[in-house]
Amino acid sequence: MRAVAIIPKRYWQHTNGQRASIYGASPRMTEKEKKDWNLITKGYTCQNSDGTVGCYSSNKWHTLEDVKASFERLGKPMPEVRGK
Repeated sequence: MRAVAIIPKRYWQHTNGQRASIYGASPRMTEKEKKDWNLITKGYTCQNSDGTVGCYSSNKWHTLEDVKASFERLGKPMPEVRGK
């Protein structure tokens, strides 16, 4: 498995702070609950060659400069950035 793209990190967040992945089931059950959930885009993560999303270092990737520095430390080329 290898990173094939850098993508924005997105997740659902409830007004109470609870988080849910955008790649799983919808976190809300009814239209009434919908108003309590917001789609948050914050930082970056990677899309992997096997179709999964996420990588170990991505919690530290707040900017594209953070991503670039991480790949430079590893001595690997940075994958393309998608969905800016």
